[in-house]
Amino acid sequence: MMLEKLEQKHVVLLGFGVEGQATYEFLRTRFPNKTIGIADRRPLVDLEVAPAVLARLAQDRNLLFHCGESYLDSLRGYELIVKTPGIAKTNPTLGAVVERGALLTSHMEIFFELFDSRRVIAVTGTKGKSTTTSLVYKLAREGGLDVILGGNIGEPPLLHLDQATDKTVFVLELSSYQLEPLRRSPHIAVLLNIVPEHLDYHASFAEYASAKENITRFQDQSDFLVYNSDFTLPSEIADRSRARGVPFSIKLALDFGCYLEDDRIMFADGHLQKEILRTTDIPLIGAFNLQNVCAAVAAVAIAGASTATMGESIRSFKPLPHRLEYIGEYSGIRFYNDSISTVPESALGALEALGADVQTIILGGHERHLDYDYFARGLLGSKVENLILFSPTGERMWEAIRKAAGEGGLSLKAFPAETMEEAVRLAFQRTKRGRICLLSPASPSYGKFKDYRERGDAFRKYVEKLGRDSGK
Repeated sequence: MMLEKLEQKHVVLLGFGVEGQATYEFLRTRFPNKTIGIADRRPLVDLEVAPAVLARLAQDRNLLFHCGESYLDSLRGYELIVKTPGIAKTNPTLGAVVERGALLTSHMEIFFELFDSRRVIAVTGTKGKSTTTSLVYKLAREGGLDVILGGNIGEPPLLHLDQATDKTVFVLELSSYQLEPLRRSPHIAVLLNIVPEHLDYHASFAEYASAKENITRFQDQSDFLVYNSDFTLPSEIADRSRARGVPFSIKLALDFGCYLEDDRIMFADGHLQKEILRTTDIPLIGAFNLQNVCAAVAAVAIAGASTATMGESIRSFKPLPHRLEYIGEYSGIRFYNDSISTVPESALGALEALGADVQTIILGGHERHLDYDYFARGLLGSKVENLILFSPTGERMWEAIRKAAGEGGLSLKAFPAETMEEAVRLAFQRTKRGRICLLSPASPSYGKFKDYRERGDAFRKYVEKLGRDSGK
């Protein structure tokens, strides 16, 4: 049915980023002569378009481009809109077109319509998605399954649909943006913890959490929900789910699921308990990464992969960039890049993982209206002494810290920074030998940086540059 709609209706791709380009490739392969619209605020020359796609676009005579500030006005001429995740469904122009009868869909909706969801493992949560998804993919592949990695990590799955056999399993990382419109759920859903995030896109935390819940909302009794039973919200969602719950925990032993016992990761299938590996063999630091490992082990074991290879697969796992990434030691200072940290909970988790050696932390960035009161109390209870703050959220964090400190006075010192070079220079000046400087902003990067990768790369660049300049 979906292919028929895509073939017969006037289709426009709303947003021409990574998913939009993948959807174009998918459509053009199947319908070589179909007229397709592309609508994006940015002109084509400003878009990051893969060279292969750019070459195809140059030769494609059946394209209509709608770029610039009035790009949304073009939607009135189309019957089916394939929306990129980053464009809010609440946009008034988009809403008016849909109200008049246009169909709204997405790359991920098309994929779930066309591919057997019984062969999909999908991961979501506020933080830890990429690491967990990468672990699932590695454990599954090395455990004997035919797997393809996609979603927010890897490539959009429609690009690989033709490569799939009747044994292929897709391993997907899904954001709240991608989950929100879905009316199908994967066979094995992995739900990490959920904390406030993306509140500049979702109307409320409740709406954000509801979007996350779509990963299990359409499951049935033949499906599985792997969930973090150490936290209330994932447990509540598991209670509502029709799928069979598969908990994971680093606090309690389980009869069924994956758990931490002393210094061992264990998996229980309801009858037997099997040791997967010792925590000292895990190349990831922090309690949150133990949770990610447990989630991955549970999902892959449920999928039918061999548990015999899991220990070695985890031992040889290479940590992803920008996630508590060790940059190096310069002037006796150890530098860690945790640019992926966009919420207070992840920054506190990084501080817990690195311990009392963290003397300086670089915080702040884009405003998403998060509450920093709990974060302020966490910082006051840590051994951190120096805060290097990017506006605007850095200013709000400092206000929350001063309020939390009350009349007791402040041991923390705050230093505003406008550029990453300035922030790193301050870090070298304020951090003592033998201590740690941590970039874990507890805020998104937008404004000063394109994304968390650019922010993390800038941190590394100036740490290495200023470290070389110091000659130490």
